[in-house]
Amino acid sequence: MNDYLTETELAKRLKVSRQTLWTLRKNGLPYRKVRGVIRYVPEEIDAWLAVHCQGKRLSQDEE
Repeated sequence: MNDYLTETELAKRLKVSRQTLWTLRKNGLPYRKVRGVIRYVPEEIDAWLAVHCQGKRLSQDEE
């Protein structure tokens, strides 16, 4: 079984805000709804970011 990440856990892992995650979801970031709550599969996130965010900043908040 997959270990799912919460929005807060993924935001911390990527060093972005939850608003940025929402924007990324609108642009295709894979997620699952588990009992009505959004969860992320780490392997799916890593694969999506490798294709879509290579060399790009995810957030203006990053230093």
